[in-house]
Amino acid sequence: MTHKRNTTGLASSAASKKEATVKKTEAAISELLKVSAVINFNTVAEKAGVSKAWLYREPAFDRIKRLRDQQAGNQPKA
Repeated sequence: MTHKRNTTGLASSAASKKEATVKKTEAAISELLKVSAVINFNTVAEKAGVSKAWLYREPAFDRIKRLRDQQAGNQPKA
């Protein structure tokens, strides 16, 4: 007989950790924009203290690509 594992606490912890990381990353982007710093995956990752791999995996941070292109004067093609 197998017991059902109680993983609700683990899932809750992971969700709150992700939420905190997203907020930290958004704050880093805002700070970089305020000082007119270069926006790219390297600068955001360094400022937020997160990995570039995590930023690339998160669809919410496609914004970084748009900001990077705007700063470079490149408009994304439709």
